[in-house]
Amino acid sequence: MFGKYWFSFWLQPLLWILISQLLRFKFIRKNILLRLLFSILFIFSIEKLVIIFTSFHRDCLPSSWTMNNDLSIYPSNLLLELLMKITVFLLFVGIFFLINQKINNYKIAKIK
Repeated sequence: MFGKYWFSFWLQPLLWILISQLLRFKFIRKNILLRLLFSILFIFSIEKLVIIFTSFHRDCLPSSWTMNNDLSIYPSNLLLELLMKITVFLLFVGIFFLINQKINNYKIAKIK
């Protein structure tokens, strides 16, 4: 955390904080392409990207050697992980929408 490679430990949380705070700017909030790019950065962590990139470069070992790596990345695992993250996101957005709608209905009923 504070050693030689401290930046790699702190990069992901700082990137998430920076991206979430950038959404305060009206230009970024209104631009759909930037929001899509930010959502991809939120879905894939830097750790996951490093694992994916290194899995493409495993052919540096001789063919007689094997790598019994538990961090193997298969397309089905990536698809399943992405589907689970989208489902959890939609669940939280739905809960937020329902709570927000109840609060707005309460405010309207209170005014009348």
